[in-house]
Amino acid sequence: MQPYFQKLPDGSILIEWVSPDARFCINIEPKVEESGWCYVTKDYSHLDSGLLPPEFLRLLTKRAADLCPACRHENTLDWDIRLKERFCSNCGISR
Repeated sequence: MQPYFQKLPDGSILIEWVSPDARFCINIEPKVEESGWCYVTKDYSHLDSGLLPPEFLRLLTKRAADLCPACRHENTLDWDIRLKERFCSNCGISR
């Protein structure tokens, strides 16, 4: 199954895998600890959801370190050797 990605207006990311019989989703929230998952069958005979386990959250938290806290762009944080700090190459905000 091919995953579908959608970035929502609140900054969260929804990843869905859809088959003819069921749907599995992972939502990654701006506050990583609020991220979760859901599984539902087409006829709604089985519906389950929950928060992501701590092992998965640790991976997301590590990835979130690469997001600019101001503009939320990925992979834009660079190291300024002169100032010895990180800054966003998109919005210029120091971190």
